[in-house]
Amino acid sequence: MLNLRNFILKEEIKSSHAAKLIDYQDNFHDDILDDLISDLSASWKSLAEELNQTDAPENRVEFVKSKNPDALLGVEFDSKDVPVGLGRFNKPKSSLVSVKISHAYSRETRKRMIKKVLAEAKSVFEKVLSKNKKAFSIKMNSGNYQTLFHVKMSDDETVKLQFKTLERDKKSGAFTDEVIKTIFIVGVEHGKESSKSKQFDRVFFIDYTQ
Repeated sequence: MLNLRNFILKEEIKSSHAAKLIDYQDNFHDDILDDLISDLSASWKSLAEELNQTDAPENRVEFVKSKNPDALLGVEFDSKDVPVGLGRFNKPKSSLVSVKISHAYSRETRKRMIKKVLAEAKSVFEKVLSKNKKAFSIKMNSGNYQTLFHVKMSDDETVKLQFKTLERDKKSGAFTDEVIKTIFIVGVEHGKESSKSKQFDRVFFIDYTQ
């Protein structure tokens, strides 16, 4: 799980925000993870079936089959735990659910499909964030809620759910840099044209705290 004590001390997170992060880990993280796996599975299964209706060019199909007669030739939802991001993350990570997109499709077609899968993931993250206000926010004295967790979609083909807050400098009172802790990631692992076993791109979901 999150190494919160060291993270909080290192970043000098103020007590109310630190308490929320600890509260999230102790009381909400596992349930949120279950919700995300369930919602992503339903959403990605449906989208994979839709994308799988796209026909791949015959010459691309033959090329992929020439490398591996049993290769994936369409789009497929995968619920198996699979190691991902080797060399990309500090520690080994396992994809909890994913979508595989065959190299039988052209690079441009795969790129469009990946964008749709990422957009669907962003929508799922935002819905889970919205319906779990108690997990992701602190209640202010005014009675309003301040959300300390945010969804970010980046140009590098990632969607992240992050703890993010601005902290005030104790002396000047000015806001300092953002304090960010990534909780969940949807990312992309690209296969290789020459590979016999990885002739597909994978859009994966991981619990980044593990």
